[in-house]
Amino acid sequence: MFQIRIHGRGGQGVVSASEMMSVAAFLGGRYSMSFPSFGSERMGAPVIAFVRIDDKEIELREPVLDPDCLIIQDPTLFHAVDVFSGLKQDGYVLINSRKDAAELGVDDAVKHLPKGHVVATEVEAMDLAPTLLDLAGLPIPDSMQGQSVLGPALDELAYSPATSMTQNGTMTRGIKSGRYRMIHSGPGRITLFDEIEDPREQADLAGQRPIALRQMRNILALQAGFENVWKKRVWGSPANPNEAFYSANDR
Repeated sequence: MFQIRIHGRGGQGVVSASEMMSVAAFLGGRYSMSFPSFGSERMGAPVIAFVRIDDKEIELREPVLDPDCLIIQDPTLFHAVDVFSGLKQDGYVLINSRKDAAELGVDDAVKHLPKGHVVATEVEAMDLAPTLLDLAGLPIPDSMQGQSVLGPALDELAYSPATSMTQNGTMTRGIKSGRYRMIHSGPGRITLFDEIEDPREQADLAGQRPIALRQMRNILALQAGFENVWKKRVWGSPANPNEAFYSANDR
């Protein structure tokens, strides 16, 4: 079960975001629930919303006390509420602020979390639900407005118009975009390198940076779909070029 607790203030869309995420998870084939907790129901008052997502029926009905993920919509709550209470040792924290944890004065509270599990970035209201879905590893419905800011916030993929591709034989393909280079050399054989930290490509990061890997796969799939020389599919035939490309190449 993946449990999320969202802290914010009245009028910031905390309850709406939790409901949208729950509905999106349900439409994606998961069991889900969301419910809020109010103090005084007025604009600006502290509000908490809870989301649970699982592959089986959810019987718990109490508030989320040990969240896998914390969403902090308003950083001023750090001085009013113990927002980090119960957060798991490998949990995630998404803070709606341009300041990092040190600048916000909460670095001691999150220093035990794994690298990349604390994200501080300004999130528009319509981007909150897709970002939460991305964080939970759930698909983002095409009909949902907004987009996930998780990848750019983690700097796992610096978007660049100068994307380049390589092909070696009939199986091996490579893609270079921003700071990353990914090599797909056959079913289940994918490597990912950080060209800034590791220009000699000695450390495979495919198992350590899943968000960057997923986005690089998407870029390769989209680019490959429009490359006539590769002839992997007819343009416009499948609704999802990523799945179409990899289902054809992973056989």
